[in-house]
Amino acid sequence: MVAHSTRWNIRLRSYATRSCTLWRYAHALPVHGVVRTA
Repeated sequence: MVAHSTRWNIRLRSYATRSCTLWRYAHALPVHGVVRTA
């Protein structure tokens, strides 16, 4: 049970970091584009 919870926690943590980096990357592109055009 403990091992399963830790394994699930690691999976959730990796998914959270991945989504966070993707979200930052996706939001950084439009910002740079607006700055360049402006």
